[in-house]
Amino acid sequence: MSRSELETQCRFVPDTVDEALGGLSQMNVIEFDAESKLVRLGPATQDPAFQTLMVTYDDDRGAVLAMLSTIAMERIRSMTARAFADAFVLRKKRGDDDG
Repeated sequence: MSRSELETQCRFVPDTVDEALGGLSQMNVIEFDAESKLVRLGPATQDPAFQTLMVTYDDDRGAVLAMLSTIAMERIRSMTARAFADAFVLRKKRGDDDG
């Protein structure tokens, strides 16, 4: 598919599609075909774990989406806890030689 087709099919704005494609490209899940300007599956999709995930997704999309949502929520909780803890870290003031 082209980027514009992805935007239409996914109903995402171009920035969201670009961000998602950038991340998927870094993980080798997709590749950009420079000649045709299309996005296609990359080498990581040949991994047996990826193949298993796709079969599971086809069989039970709800379970896969629930797991992905759980993972996303755990990341958000972890980031929030880290930000909260960082708010209480005492930092040395600039120019303060008292320690």
